[in-house]
Amino acid sequence: MDIQRLRLRSKFQVRQGTFRGAAIFEVESVKQAEQVGRGNASAVLFAPPVDHAVVDYSLISHLRSTIASLPLMLKVRVGHFAEAEEIQKFGMVDFLDGNEVLGVVDETFIDKHALSIPFVCGCKSLAEGLRRVEEGAQILRMQGKSDRSVQFADTVKIVRSISREISDLAGMNESQVRAHARKIAAPPDLLLETKRQGRVPVLQFAAGGIATTADAALMIRLGCDGVFINSQILNETNAYMKVAKIMDAVQHAWQV
Repeated sequence: MDIQRLRLRSKFQVRQGTFRGAAIFEVESVKQAEQVGRGNASAVLFAPPVDHAVVDYSLISHLRSTIASLPLMLKVRVGHFAEAEEIQKFGMVDFLDGNEVLGVVDETFIDKHALSIPFVCGCKSLAEGLRRVEEGAQILRMQGKSDRSVQFADTVKIVRSISREISDLAGMNESQVRAHARKIAAPPDLLLETKRQGRVPVLQFAAGGIATTADAALMIRLGCDGVFINSQILNETNAYMKVAKIMDAVQHAWQV
């Protein structure tokens, strides 16, 4: 495990600077990806509105050429390690998002240490997030629900709840932190590292219901490293202008 964590740290540090103060935009089509690229987004998360049981590699190739050097993320079904391996072998995707909305095919989560492609994973609590980090996740997606019915208030609630959990660690000594880890089923070493840093030891992004510049800025001000933006905002005319404004808001909030 120590060797795996060293590999994870090395793989992650290359991208850490790129994704601090980032806004990642979900797209459903190449046309939407063009808008996101024009708005100078940080990255693209491709989530086509079709049955994900068959990955359309020709469409991904088209998308890859459209967004040029922007990092490309793709959703995969939770627990489906063979799907993750296949996409990694394809070679045009920069990140995978283990996403519950696509379905959970196996309650045993993917061992992300065994893959070279980095992973985004969702969480609703500190313990859940640290379990995903132990498995190899490099970005935590803090989100109240796993579907598009989530309200922005739900996302704020989750982010604040996890922040309170981290703040509570400050008053604990090492033995208390380890006892607390057993109580909440969290990896004890990672919980201790969270106490030491005063934050989770990987990037933390907010997702769900974030639709305006103010929404995005609030998430950064509440301690998130970045945000995921749903594709619904890209249905507007001149959507790239909305993308650019959200990017400006996130960067400004990050510098405050």
